[in-house]
Amino acid sequence: MTSETKGVQITRVLGALGIATSSWYRRPIPEDQRRRPGPPHWTGWSRSEDTAAMINHEWHQFPLCMEFDVSCAVFAVAGPGAMNPWLNSKTKDMIKLRNWLRTKREQMHAFEKGDLPLPTANFSAGGRSVPVGDDADLPSVYEEDFSGFGWIQDADIRGFLNLQLTSKPRQPGFLRMTPDSGQAVRASLTWRFESYFPLESVKVTLDAAAPSAAGCRNALAITTDELRRDWPHRVEQGDADEIRPVVLSERDKLRGKRAFYLRLSMENQAESSHVAGNRIDRLRVECVHQAPPPGATAQLVGDEYGNLSYDDDFSTTRWKHFGRANVAHKNHGGHRSDEFWVGMVGGYATSTELVQRVSSPRPLEKLVVTADCYADGKSLGSQVMLQVAPWGAEPKWQAGTQGVHRGPLQVEVPSKDLGDLQEFDVRVQLRSTSGVEHGQKACATLRALKVEGR
Repeated sequence: MTSETKGVQITRVLGALGIATSSWYRRPIPEDQRRRPGPPHWTGWSRSEDTAAMINHEWHQFPLCMEFDVSCAVFAVAGPGAMNPWLNSKTKDMIKLRNWLRTKREQMHAFEKGDLPLPTANFSAGGRSVPVGDDADLPSVYEEDFSGFGWIQDADIRGFLNLQLTSKPRQPGFLRMTPDSGQAVRASLTWRFESYFPLESVKVTLDAAAPSAAGCRNALAITTDELRRDWPHRVEQGDADEIRPVVLSERDKLRGKRAFYLRLSMENQAESSHVAGNRIDRLRVECVHQAPPPGATAQLVGDEYGNLSYDDDFSTTRWKHFGRANVAHKNHGGHRSDEFWVGMVGGYATSTELVQRVSSPRPLEKLVVTADCYADGKSLGSQVMLQVAPWGAEPKWQAGTQGVHRGPLQVEVPSKDLGDLQEFDVRVQLRSTSGVEHGQKACATLRALKVEGR
């Protein structure tokens, strides 16, 4: 199971039980927490297409609860005397559901004391490489403030059960690792960062505390070894009862590299579990890449099966080196955070346009361009147009959104039109025609662009 699945599903399961998800529970759930009101997560048999559909959709919660030693409860609501009609029903669906639930109950009760949580609950794998790298005048910034679950999705985690997230249900918060009386406690988070262009420098800043009473140590380490055997760049923090910055900068050993691993490790050993443990408030990673020469193109990269692809989620501004963004009204559109947007201007139509130069290492036999976008033509008067053109020419192939659109917008160029095409432009226009002033509100956005070919 990936860490993204764990993070999302643990939250859903605990929420279904009415538990405040301020930590990962290792012990039986106290009675007062069991009685807390909370929205049930199970959809209910009567709200599913059929019994099999409900079971297929919801059954993953049982093994997840077993893995993390979270108690489960099943309830039935069927009018007066709810349990008796449910237990005595002779319908095919109810018999199937009862049999499956009883089987699952027997499986869960087969565990002996001390069997749970399972060892796998202590480990999870991040689902992605984090894109980084921007120009020296405005380095890319990856910042994790541990007020949500982003770190679970991004990092490989060891010692998951030792960690407690204090920001749920209240924010802001922090990540902490509590001591266990007389036992050494350890945990680590490891991120993989990747730059499209070669790196020039990396600076990591950690705001954390390592109280001396618990023998706490926090450490940052960087490596480019894909097997993560050696961590030559390292800095440690100890005897820090208050939040203090820890900085790890690297230039020479990372210059020219495109990917690196960052590990945040924590450990403590205390005589009592009641003293303060490691506290992690914020992690900030700043990366500068080596800018390409003018006129660079987004290059399609091939795999072992002959497929070609390029994608950009706009979390960095590498797009600047492959083209331009045309913004009709400066304060009502452009690039912000990790998306392009266009707003609404009083008395005027307006637009934001992204143009990207793309090249292929060989003539294309197939070309598909996909934009992940949003537009509300029904209520906000907006539209997204996706266009493909031979390099420097007028658009030849295009598609546009209609009404309310949220998701992929695609242009597939007919194979007969491709000829010997290797270089082409991709244009995405975010159009706004409402003429009603709405400041910074977006009526159309572009979140990602993907080019695929053969």
